[in-house]
Amino acid sequence: MDAIAVGASQEAVAEAAKRAWAEATPAPAPVLERPEPQFAPARPGHVRGRVVGFQQRNEMWNGRYLAVWDFRVEDDSGGQVPIEMRAFSFEGSIANGDEVEVQAQSRGGRPVNTKVVHNLTSNSLVRARHTAGTGPIARVFAMIMFFAVLAFIGWIVITGFLGG
Repeated sequence: MDAIAVGASQEAVAEAAKRAWAEATPAPAPVLERPEPQFAPARPGHVRGRVVGFQQRNEMWNGRYLAVWDFRVEDDSGGQVPIEMRAFSFEGSIANGDEVEVQAQSRGGRPVNTKVVHNLTSNSLVRARHTAGTGPIARVFAMIMFFAVLAFIGWIVITGFLGG
């Protein structure tokens, strides 16, 4: 504006404007590299690390679809423990890259089955709900009770217990 006020040439005004723009524009912020996270050590009997290779599939079980979550927990040393969760529904979520802690110990490459995972990234518990393990026991017990009642009624009818 000072260049215009003193009657400078067009070129001089343009140069003054460029200098003023350069002085007013902040320098771009430096790009900081994000260091790889260093996980706190896992508690005894637990595995702690980053979720990798998360996959979800469905399997048919007793006429119903069962959800199966498979993933690996990778620690700082690069070691991986395969984890499997099975349920008709889940409370919470897990994704690749989440830091988690699981009560488990490595089983020589075989998947560790668990019903609870602590998702440290979202600070939440992920739970397998309505697991497949409880349904069959309840059904067998109900069938035994049903046949016991039928047998009792049959005994009553056959023996004429009710006043015959």
